[in-house]
Amino acid sequence: MGCVVLVTIGLLMILVGGHSTEAVGTAFVVLGVLGLAVGGAGLLAERLLQRRPPPPPRVRGSNGRHPYPHDRSGMKRHVSGQHRKHGR
Repeated sequence: MGCVVLVTIGLLMILVGGHSTEAVGTAFVVLGVLGLAVGGAGLLAERLLQRRPPPPPRVRGSNGRHPYPHDRSGMKRHVSGQHRKHGR
């Protein structure tokens, strides 16, 4: 969207402005077209490589784990030294 706005403003500056305004407008148009070309090339590369966008943040945040914290109350806890023989 920003690139399209940049091209539009640049074209208006070229059509309406003086010499220095035309120069700035030309730069805006060039940058806008360059941005559109890079974005289009990226979309084309994704299509050719058959890549998909990343999953939503709630899925990435869990990293494949259950969304709720694990309940450790049922786990056995071993205290260090409890399983050692005395005298060593």
